[in-house]
Amino acid sequence: MTLLEALVAAVIVFGTLTTAIETFQDALRRSAAAAVETEAVLLAQSLLERAGRDLPWQDRHHAAMEDGGLDWAIQTDVVTRSGSNELVRVESNVHLARGNIVADKRLVSLRTRFPRSK
Repeated sequence: MTLLEALVAAVIVFGTLTTAIETFQDALRRSAAAAVETEAVLLAQSLLERAGRDLPWQDRHHAAMEDGGLDWAIQTDVVTRSGSNELVRVESNVHLARGNIVADKRLVSLRTRFPRSK
């Protein structure tokens, strides 16, 4: 093997290693971003579930800023009434920042609110 062949082989090996490392780093970045996106969606879904349970319906807007880069808000609006029953639009908004990765999620649902039996 000549010196030229050895140099060409070394360039090919280092080029391949560099590409593999960059691909791995990109996969890690994408995985971290997907984890933050998933967490934001789960938090927004949780807010929708909390509406009317531990977040009162009477508060048309409820929001909080929490430690760890989490800001959230929930909005409730009566869409229509039929007798004492109501159709309520519930919107949850989540802003989640983890390091340099940020996810903003907005979910909307309709809920039926019935009067409580005495």
